[in-house]
Amino acid sequence: MKDTENPKLTIGVPVYNESKLIHKRLTNIFEQTFGDFEIIISDNGSTDNTYMICEEYGRKDNRIKIFRQSKNMGWVWNHKFVAEKAKGKYFVWAAADDIWESDFLEKNIKILDTMKNVVASVSRIERYGPKIEEFESNSNDVIFSRIYKKIRRHFRPFGPYPASGAYAKKIQIYLKKPSALGLYSVFRINVLKNSLVKDRISVWDLAFTLEFLKHGDLHVIDEVLLHRYTKGVSSHGIWDEYIRQKEIRFFEVIFPHLSFTIWCWKNIGKMNYIKNIHNFVWLNCWGPIGIGFNIVIAMKKKLFSK
Repeated sequence: MKDTENPKLTIGVPVYNESKLIHKRLTNIFEQTFGDFEIIISDNGSTDNTYMICEEYGRKDNRIKIFRQSKNMGWVWNHKFVAEKAKGKYFVWAAADDIWESDFLEKNIKILDTMKNVVASVSRIERYGPKIEEFESNSNDVIFSRIYKKIRRHFRPFGPYPASGAYAKKIQIYLKKPSALGLYSVFRINVLKNSLVKDRISVWDLAFTLEFLKHGDLHVIDEVLLHRYTKGVSSHGIWDEYIRQKEIRFFEVIFPHLSFTIWCWKNIGKMNYIKNIHNFVWLNCWGPIGIGFNIVIAMKKKLFSK
């Protein structure tokens, strides 16, 4: 058994009502070729059997530490909670519905061990799940759907993208292609803890990305080692956060990048902000455009289903 007091890696597993997936996810983690880790699980007020399943695993392996929240505190709060509990030299978030290839941890940790300029390392990511067709164009799409998907891919690109060199260059990459999938990198723990954005922002993960890039580079292994579950269009998730978790404010449902835009003005440097003003304009146009497209598509489906 590895040293649980001084693990090389902490794996943070924030969960909420994941009883159908958590068994598979924890099994996937224990099948990794790298084993010097601790697992911090935070059950965010689940109403199903998630906590009991996690407890069962905890009784079998002392590398697991489980925390149970009395109510749902929101996904950002829960992600920060597991990160703040970390003891490892490195840290990674493990979403309950994602799957790693068996050498995901080993290969990314090797990058961090050998490339001192890199503060976060991840691999290429592949989608799986029932909603992949919402992102990919096909010959059966009407022109309206093709336009929507093209716009969506532009504003919600499926990264992550490598970013190295000057901070201004890295900012430009992630404002032009605002993917937040760098969130699922393996991080240096000191950089991660210094980059946990405290502000209340609807696209917190993108702000976090710009924050950790201040400290070094993001490396992307040119190999698919992470499979990310695709649930559906992001506006559904934003609306869910507003109704159920109250984690974002109503205006952020319509303009999800507005609070992020304000945060950038305060945090990325005024010159960097001005140089990317066109990207902020486009980002803030995407919210109402996306919602409008979703409403039209929903109405179309309802009409044609009769």
